[in-house]
Amino acid sequence: MRRRRSELLPPDRGLQARMLLAMLATPAAAIGGLAAFFAFAPHRYVLPMLVVTGVGLATAGRRDDAAAPRRAIGADEYPGVHAIVERLCVLADLPEPEIVVVHEEQPNSWIEARGRARPRLHLTSGCCSCCAPTSSRRSSRTSSRTSRTTTRAS
Repeated sequence: MRRRRSELLPPDRGLQARMLLAMLATPAAAIGGLAAFFAFAPHRYVLPMLVVTGVGLATAGRRDDAAAPRRAIGADEYPGVHAIVERLCVLADLPEPEIVVVHEEQPNSWIEARGRARPRLHLTSGCCSCCAPTSSRRSSRTSSRTSRTTTRAS
C-alpha cells in the first residue's frame, strides 16, 4: 500500500508561521529603518541616502539574466546528473523537473516552481562537473585504492 506524501511529510504549522513572520517582518524593518533615518538624521545625510535608496530600488527591479546564461539540457547531456535526479524523484514520489544549467563555476543548485508549471532544477556548471566523474577523477580514485591495497598487503 502506497502512502500519500501528506502522510509521510505532515505540514509543520510552526515553521510556516515563522516563515510568514520573517517574510513580513524583514521588509517592515527595512522600511521602518529608512523612515527613522529620514526622520532623525541630519539634513546633510538625507540627500545621499535618497540617491543610494533610488539606485538600490532601480537595480533591484532589474533582472540579472544576462550575467549568467542558462539553458535547459536534455538527457544526453550530463547523463549522470539526469540519473541522480530521476532516482531521487522516484524515491520521493515527485515529478521529475526540467534541468537547467547556469554557467557559473561555483557549485550551487536551486528549484524554481511556479504554480502548476513543471518545476525547474537549476544547477551551475560547477555543480554538474562535481556530479559527472572525469577521467582524472577516476584515475585518482584508482591510484588511491591501489595505494591502500599496497599498504595493507605490506
